[in-house]
Amino acid sequence: MKKTTTKAYTEVLELLKFFSTEQVKKIPETKLKVFLKYRDENYSYKIDETKSFFEQDMMPETKAIFTILFEDYWATDEQKKVLKQKEVEAFKEVEDKKRSLYNPDNLFKNKELNEVGNNIKNTNITLLNEKWYNKIILALKSFFNRK
Repeated sequence: MKKTTTKAYTEVLELLKFFSTEQVKKIPETKLKVFLKYRDENYSYKIDETKSFFEQDMMPETKAIFTILFEDYWATDEQKKVLKQKEVEAFKEVEDKKRSLYNPDNLFKNKELNEVGNNIKNTNITLLNEKWYNKIILALKSFFNRK
């Protein structure tokens, strides 16, 4: 297991000490046992009691775990809908960024690529306009010049 995950479990357990017993009881015992089993016992996490939960200095993994806990066990149906909508919007945003970066229509719109392509087209046109016997003479010259 990653070291950051074990530290996040430690932070989660410390933060849960400030939640009501009713809220903690909503979390299945199996999850709490996982947090306890895989926590980093050498990591010391201190909570600043002068700050609110959202102002606490915590790892991104800890925030992610609390987001999941909130959505699965503490959120109302309305809050779950809002979270789901935000999740869909974030997913669409990521997909739009990917689409704009890797869109096959835009891949060849780069000027440098177009200039290289134009040079290749011009070369092909000159080769097509050469007479067939000139091509044979060039091929024979290149064959004899190898030796």
